[in-house]
Amino acid sequence: MSVASVFDRAWSYAEDRRFEDGLIELKRRGGYYSETAHGVEISEGVLYRARIAIPARVPVGRYTAETFLIEKGRVIAAATRDIDIDKSGMEAFVARAAEHHSFLYGMFAVAMSLLTGWAASVAFKRLRR
Repeated sequence: MSVASVFDRAWSYAEDRRFEDGLIELKRRGGYYSETAHGVEISEGVLYRARIAIPARVPVGRYTAETFLIEKGRVIAAATRDIDIDKSGMEAFVARAAEHHSFLYGMFAVAMSLLTGWAASVAFKRLRR
């Protein structure tokens, strides 16, 4: 292995690490990562419950939650669980309508835009008088 290839590999690792750190920082600022010192309730020494806030901007999908029990700086136990994030209520209705009835959804969106624009113009004309 040449010195150049070793340098390239080290450079690539440093770039990857910098990108990863930057991505994590962006996600942390956006509220996608949460770290809470006392967010886990342990009952009967075995069962636990953790309440986490999930930002509204989180895309729909399956996520993996990793929970670590840390004591005196050491990981004592770890658990992994899949969490499904889905839409509900009005947001789910609109998403399903857009997906299953795209033409009608598009026509409705255009009609609503025209109606809203017309109503705004009427309101502003009355305010000018």
